[in-house]
Amino acid sequence: MSDGLYVFSAASFPMPQLITAESTSSSDAGQGAHWLEVAKYAILQTTDKEIVVDISAVARISSAELNELIRLHLDVKQDGRRLVLQNAQLQLWQIFTLTRLNRLIDIRDPVTEA
Repeated sequence: MSDGLYVFSAASFPMPQLITAESTSSSDAGQGAHWLEVAKYAILQTTDKEIVVDISAVARISSAELNELIRLHLDVKQDGRRLVLQNAQLQLWQIFTLTRLNRLIDIRDPVTEA
């Protein structure tokens, strides 16, 4: 039974309730499924109200990927659900802040450098 929370992580795909992808960007050809494609697949596999995407393995994001992320967020929101990103690396967190995506998408727990 679902508790209304679906967690997708970018580390080991597929596992029940925890899905991860190893690829970090479309420029990393040949490294496995792209994390946004895996996130889309994971979203289709659940009806949970909150989908948490662990992006700790994502080192960089292109402008096209930002656009796709926004579209994904809007699609999830239209279904009455919520997309949450967590564990963004510091560089990604800064990009989300500069583009103000952190105001559109719930982004939790940025990874800080030691």
